[in-house]
Amino acid sequence: MFERIFSNSYFQMVEKALDASTLRHNILANNIANVNTPGYKRSDVIFEEELSHALDTGSRHKAMITHRGHIPFGGGTTIDRINPKVVQENQLSFRNDLNNVDIDAEMAELSENSLTYNALSQQMAKNLQMLRTVIQGR
Repeated sequence: MFERIFSNSYFQMVEKALDASTLRHNILANNIANVNTPGYKRSDVIFEEELSHALDTGSRHKAMITHRGHIPFGGGTTIDRINPKVVQENQLSFRNDLNNVDIDAEMAELSENSLTYNALSQQMAKNLQMLRTVIQGR
């Protein structure tokens, strides 16, 4: 029973978002650590766009099963297929050493990512507390 509760799409989506935020933190920290490495090209994580696209297409193409004998097909959103992707940005650099890391931009993104992670973890904690309350019958 607990497996079904935690396997719903909301918990999967928040788990994936937390994983993406953790990966983004590591990538941003790596960019910051290499701010003075000649030729280093910054990396970034793509996740939110993939999630948004999957949710949009999943809701538009969802098949309706009206009989238990119907065969389900491709509709609906499968959160487990959505994974964060690390991409290297090979844009031109304005620096002579060909490094394209802007320390101010990286620090701003790191702060934003920390806020996102904290908000997601607080939301997950609140939902788990609601489940605990329901289970205990209060």
